[in-house]
Amino acid sequence: MEKPFGSCSLAQNGKILISHAFSASNKDHSSIWVIDSGTTDHMTHSAVSFRSYQPCPSSKKITVVDGFLTTIASQGTIPLNHLLTLKQVLHVPNLTANLLSI
Repeated sequence: MEKPFGSCSLAQNGKILISHAFSASNKDHSSIWVIDSGTTDHMTHSAVSFRSYQPCPSSKKITVVDGFLTTIASQGTIPLNHLLTLKQVLHVPNLTANLLSI
C-alpha cells in the first residue's frame, strides 16, 4: 500500500459563502479558495495560476476525503493578490476545489 504525502477533506453541504479576498481572480469560480482546516497543504486542481511550478514524482500522492489516493502533479507558488502569495501549493488535478490549509 502506498503511503500518502498529505490529505484533504472538503464537505459541501448546503450553500457555501466564500469571500472574494481568497480569489486569485474574480473572473470564474476556479479561482476561489475554500478554507479547510482538515487539509495538510494548500492544494489546487488548476495549473493556470502558478507563478512557479515544479513537477513531482508520480509516487507522491494524497488521500482525498473518500479515502482514495490521488497523484500530486506538481508543487509551486501561487499569488492570490498583490499582498498574499501561497508557497508550496500542491497541484492535484483530481480535486474539485482549491483548498487553503489553515
